[in-house]
Amino acid sequence: MTHEDILRKATAVLVVERIEIMYPTAVSVRADLLESASVKEALRAAPQQTIRYVEVGALEPIEAGLAGERRVMPRRTTFYGSTELGDTDPAGNIIVFARRPGHPPA
Repeated sequence: MTHEDILRKATAVLVVERIEIMYPTAVSVRADLLESASVKEALRAAPQQTIRYVEVGALEPIEAGLAGERRVMPRRTTFYGSTELGDTDPAGNIIVFARRPGHPPA
């Protein structure tokens, strides 16, 4: 499997300047990482849950866009002043969206 094949099977690839973040599907993990791992037990073939924290400029468009999705953390205000909410993606990963007053995302 080529690098391009893996990228086509990836759920998302984010590239900012020289940093690339791949959010792979279980198919691409099995096809690439698991086959080439020297310690196979370290990479489960089943999807693994992650938690992502994403700072946004406004929560309202996020809430509107994710209406009807699986909300696992209702909107709340943290002790440090962030307003957050959390949903899951189709693979069960948790994505927390946050808006910090006076701190726009980079």
